[in-house]
Amino acid sequence: NQEYYMGIIPVSQGEWSAIMRDNPGWFTRKGRRKDFVANVLDSDLARFPVENVDRADIEEFLNRLNQLQAMDGWHYRLPSCAEWEYACRGALTSKSDCDFDFYFATPTNSVKKTDANTDRGRGRGPKAAGSYPSNMLGLFDMHGNIEEWCDEQFDEGTDLIARGGSWLDDEHNCRAGSVYWYAPDDGTYVLGFRLILSKAT
Repeated sequence: NQEYYMGIIPVSQGEWSAIMRDNPGWFTRKGRRKDFVANVLDSDLARFPVENVDRADIEEFLNRLNQLQAMDGWHYRLPSCAEWEYACRGALTSKSDCDFDFYFATPTNSVKKTDANTDRGRGRGPKAAGSYPSNMLGLFDMHGNIEEWCDEQFDEGTDLIARGGSWLDDEHNCRAGSVYWYAPDDGTYVLGFRLILSKAT
């Protein structure tokens, strides 16, 4: 088994801007949905997940991050689908433990508005990462808020997988087992990513 660490939240606007010196998202001071965040404090907005980034954008971010924070034998990358789901389920692996749809402090098959940023909350946009309860591993926003790119192709095609669901999705599409897929150049305002730090192979 490969040793790795996963970011406790999706990559934020603040983290993206610090590396890339720009912010492509819709939910920014100058973005298409600037009215939605007009009353959000700068400190909170910096914790919003970055969105509207495609795979080429992310590869550039990873290249710059790995150059800036190079550690002997370690590098940053996207998670595989299996790594993402394992983390989402709180490292539970038994069949009975993995029969649930959602994983917060305990596994459950229902979501309340206070559990995650999904369409049930009618928030109409993302929120600062970490605004909802974490799962058993201390990871936030594994259900809802922003969909997350994974480093894996869908059905052996060119589309790539995303997991987790977003603020725009109903609960059914935010389950631990839900899978989305996008063309690599298809950055959207519901799609961001989370980092893995792993031993370089």
